[in-house]
Amino acid sequence: MIHPEESRRLIQEGMKRAVERRGTIKPCKLAHPITVDVTFKQVQDAEVVSYIPGVERPKGNEVVFAARGACSTA
Repeated sequence: MIHPEESRRLIQEGMKRAVERRGTIKPCKLAHPITVDVTFKQVQDAEVVSYIPGVERPKGNEVVFAARGACSTA
């Protein structure tokens, strides 16, 4: 366990390094479409989500759908 003050300091330093390097980091490439598989703790949650168009429910507490990729390169 890290003290909250130390955690905050480490996060701030990491973010500062990331922002300073932003010009050297290339966006990721993902194949399209991406299959998203979500397993819920409660069957009722999967039931509600399964009503969304394009969502399939292969098991009681699991849903699957195809999504566009979130990352791309130009």
